[in-house]
Amino acid sequence: MEKKTYNFRDSRIKAILAINPVNASLFAQQGLSQIQIPVFLVAGTEDPATPALTEQIRSFTWLIGQDKYLTLISGVI
Repeated sequence: MEKKTYNFRDSRIKAILAINPVNASLFAQQGLSQIQIPVFLVAGTEDPATPALTEQIRSFTWLIGQDKYLTLISGVI
């Protein structure tokens, strides 16, 4: 069975601002390392659905671009 590849690139998108995204579980290192535009991730320390450590902080290290930013907000869902 042949593995499918998907292209979600949209040339209109110039940067990404994601607040408490579920990105590590959905896209993994293979998908996130392909992002080539600026990324700003925001994580809240009290979000039970998307824990900052496993979803945003871990996945932040998988972004390879120079324009990547991470903000951790203490006590916020």
